[in-house]
Amino acid sequence: MKRTEVVNIRYAACDVYIGRAGRGEDGYFRNPFRLLPGMSRGATLDRYRSYFYGCLRTDPEFRQRIHALKGKRLGCFCKPYPCHRDIIKEYLNTLDDE
Repeated sequence: MKRTEVVNIRYAACDVYIGRAGRGEDGYFRNPFRLLPGMSRGATLDRYRSYFYGCLRTDPEFRQRIHALKGKRLGCFCKPYPCHRDIIKEYLNTLDDE
């Protein structure tokens, strides 16, 4: 199976945008935790990881929509910096290893 990839949409085309809402996007896959002034990049990722795995366990629609991303190019503006998309990609690519 093709591995899930992430790209910065400023420089490459993506199959699915996974950032915040705007520009015709619903933001379904966004990180709901915002960085506050003084926080470092990646500071919200532990919270997002808990949120993400909690949603996978309890929300069938979320789980179905995440699994539909498998093998796709996921786009956001953050790459190459730490981002919630790393957690999504990591999860989807572990499905290849099962």
